[in-house]
Amino acid sequence: MDRCLIDLMLEQVNRGNKVGETFTEQAWAEMAESFNAKFGLQTDMFTLENRYILMMKERDDVNNILNLDGFDWDGEKQIIVAEDEHWEAYIKEHPDATIYKGKTWESYGDLCKLYEHLSHEGFNCENLMIELDNYGHEIDMVDDFSSSTHKQHCKRTNPISNPGIDARKAQKTEWR
Repeated sequence: MDRCLIDLMLEQVNRGNKVGETFTEQAWAEMAESFNAKFGLQTDMFTLENRYILMMKERDDVNNILNLDGFDWDGEKQIIVAEDEHWEAYIKEHPDATIYKGKTWESYGDLCKLYEHLSHEGFNCENLMIELDNYGHEIDMVDDFSSSTHKQHCKRTNPISNPGIDARKAQKTEWR
């Protein structure tokens, strides 16, 4: 599902259907229609927007880890590699980062392309949420089409100009 959504977003970027750090409402509607046709679902465009926010957060997290000494990208395996001592130190400071150790990130390169196309100044969760709020919709981050099961704090970093910006709390569930 993620692969399909990323492909739909890249197609919309190529068609010039973005607004700041997100897409036009028409682009989201078209993506939802295509997504639903492919998977036989009734997902609305806001669910796809929420998933997009979470994927960009994960891209930011991977990117931040790769910017640390001792961490590298294995392009063949599509994973972050580092000696155990580096992982242990990082996970000690960032316990939620255990999900990144040994995980295959097949879409990381495309998420980076999407990120580069969406903002020349870097992705900023706070600005995105303000833009989406301007559409008049409350934003919940989800990674599934089911109801929420637990909360997550959305923290995005603009690696170029706004390190450490904390955005609002957002809801996270599992994407299947």
